[in-house]
Amino acid sequence: MAGFAPNNTPFPPLVAARDGSNFTYTSLHDRVPHILTDVINDFYAAVQRTDSVDAVAEGKQLTGLLSKLKHEMVTDKPLTPLNDDGTGDIAEWNHWLAEYFSGGTWYSTPFLAWETYMYRRIATIFRKSQFWNTYDYFATKKEDTFRASMVAVAKLCARVDALTQETVADLGNSTKQHLAFVEMLQASLWGNQTDLSMFPDLSNEKLEEMQARISSGENNSKLAANDTDRIWKIVSQVHGGRVDIVLDNSGFELLQDV
Repeated sequence: MAGFAPNNTPFPPLVAARDGSNFTYTSLHDRVPHILTDVINDFYAAVQRTDSVDAVAEGKQLTGLLSKLKHEMVTDKPLTPLNDDGTGDIAEWNHWLAEYFSGGTWYSTPFLAWETYMYRRIATIFRKSQFWNTYDYFATKKEDTFRASMVAVAKLCARVDALTQETVADLGNSTKQHLAFVEMLQASLWGNQTDLSMFPDLSNEKLEEMQARISSGENNSKLAANDTDRIWKIVSQVHGGRVDIVLDNSGFELLQDV
């Protein structure tokens, strides 16, 4: 596409939050600040639990940096250069920010730019620390949500086990293999709906309702595009080759992918 660049996307109103009427605005105004608040609160609790005076002192500094990040976000400040945390990609990040989004604020910058920037900046804050560089600031949320998914996990595992046994018992039946593949692929697809970043305040009841719809196949009619048969045609012809499946999250979503 002629003229395409990260700062010149095909549909600017759909990717920037400034007009206040799209998913990007809702994300930046409500969803993502909620996520960042959870990170701050969880980390603050972890700092209070440690016995190390030095770790507590540094923890307070990191909490301040996280709060500063949230303040910049909700008050629509410019995206500032990232501090070098020694991982090797910061110079490229800052070059990208300067070339395409110089002076850009949170609400004027495209969704993909500010969301990835936010997570990279959080990572930088922790990676530069002495006592908290291995701290998983999403661990509590991931573990709690996975525990709340036990009913759906049991149902999914039972269904996959049944599909596997049925397929293995009749390996010559290509139709049965096709149907099993389609069901597993659609389960993996809809597992993305339970992404914690999409529903940071989802109750256990709502989570169970969502997972039930996924398991029942109810959502399949809502697909805007469906290349399942094309994927099956490719996969079914692979003999001795390799198929890569990207595992991009944890909890129930990870189980769906596996």
